[in-house]
Amino acid sequence: MADEPLSESEDKARASSPKRTWRRRLAFPVLVIAAVGLVAYWSRTKPVEVTVIYDLGSHAPRAGRLSARFRHDGKVDHPVEWTFPAGASPQRRHRHRLTLKPGTYTVQARLHLRAWGGRPAEVRKVQRRVDIASGSDQRITLRFR
Repeated sequence: MADEPLSESEDKARASSPKRTWRRRLAFPVLVIAAVGLVAYWSRTKPVEVTVIYDLGSHAPRAGRLSARFRHDGKVDHPVEWTFPAGASPQRRHRHRLTLKPGTYTVQARLHLRAWGGRPAEVRKVQRRVDIASGSDQRITLRFR
């Protein structure tokens, strides 16, 4: 039985068998590497929860309106605005949560102050460049002086 010649299909199957085994052995590590690369890419571009703290300080009683813009790649991503009714001043530290993609942002904030106690109405501005990294939640504090 061992001396019988192999049929043509059996001969081809044996000849291709080592190639298949080699491909199968290589397929699993390639899939693992691809999955790890995909997870690493996704985690770098995954949006991050950011808490922005607007420190109004002594300007809080005069605050009438607060606006902010988050610029990324030359476009405004998240414009926000709050209006505070007269007589109902906000807390000294106003908090805001938003979701941003990782990257470098220019944050521009304006605090419109009412005329009060002999002081004229005015606008205070804060501009700051911030880097949002991938990973856990982040905090940004903007102080109005």
